[in-house]
Amino acid sequence: MRVARKISTAERKMGVTMSHRFDQDKTTLRRIIRSGKLGRVNNISCRYQADMRQHPRLGALFRHTMQDPLLIEGAIHHLDIIADLAGARCDTLFASTWKPEWAAYAATRTASSRWCSRTASAPSTKARRAPRSAQ
Repeated sequence: MRVARKISTAERKMGVTMSHRFDQDKTTLRRIIRSGKLGRVNNISCRYQADMRQHPRLGALFRHTMQDPLLIEGAIHHLDIIADLAGARCDTLFASTWKPEWAAYAATRTASSRWCSRTASAPSTKARRAPRSAQ
C-alpha cells in the first residue's frame, strides 16, 4: 500500500503484477501474524506442487523449454508471499534444482529452496513436481 500511496501522490498510474499476496487468505494470514496473536513467528514455510505432466499445463509451451520454469514462473509468487508475511526483504535465496531423467521439461522442474533475511525469520519454501509414479 505504501507504493500505491506514492503513485497516487505523484498522480501516476501503476500496475500490480505479484498480486497473489493480496488474495483474501494471504491477507487474513498476514493480519493474524502481524497482530501478535501467535506470538513471535520465527519460521514460515510453504509448499508448492503442481501437476505439469502434460504440455502445456503452464499455459504456454515456452515454459516447457525455458530454464528453471518452476522457480521463474511459479515459485516466484510463493517467495513474494513469504517476504510479505515475514515483513522483510529476502537477503539470500539458496536453491537446489534438478530434473529427473524421465521429466518432459527441457530444464529443471524440481527445487528445494531456503529464503533468508537478516531483518526477519528465515522462512523456507519447497517446490516440486508430481513424482514419476503419479504419471
